[in-house]
Amino acid sequence: MFLPFKPIKGQAFRLYLDTTQSNFNSEPYADYTEVYISKDGGTFAEATNSIVQIDPADALFTDHRSYIELTSNETDADFLWIIASDQSTYYRYGDIFIYTQEEELSSVPSKTSSISEKITAIFQYLFFKRTVTASAETLYKDDENTELGSNIISDDDTTVTKGKIS
Repeated sequence: MFLPFKPIKGQAFRLYLDTTQSNFNSEPYADYTEVYISKDGGTFAEATNSIVQIDPADALFTDHRSYIELTSNETDADFLWIIASDQSTYYRYGDIFIYTQEEELSSVPSKTSSISEKITAIFQYLFFKRTVTASAETLYKDDENTELGSNIISDDDTTVTKGKIS
């Protein structure tokens, strides 16, 4: 299963499922009655919600499209391991692994940070509060009070130089 983006850690998320893309079993996910979630490699717990099959009339290609609503508590982890199984036959559908991301950065990303953190940093730089004086720039988190990072600005009457944000 491929997710084009990571779900936000601690926020409800609708996970779309498609059996035609993942294995040769042609049964819809909705046929799997048990869903278990492990957060950060911990003990598996039964999911709050069940898998819902999308009405074939609404599906774009086949009747093998389904989804499950993951609650904010279920996504409150860095890594999710999801298993769907059929209680009557104990057939276990392929495991689903999901990495979540923080809603906002807790610190300025480094050169070795993930691409997701770097994109979030660009977003926060462009759209969150910043203050600029003649000698410094300060970036803030979404609450507009907590500093995320700052840098030094210098001007020699010809060139303005912005230092590295840290």
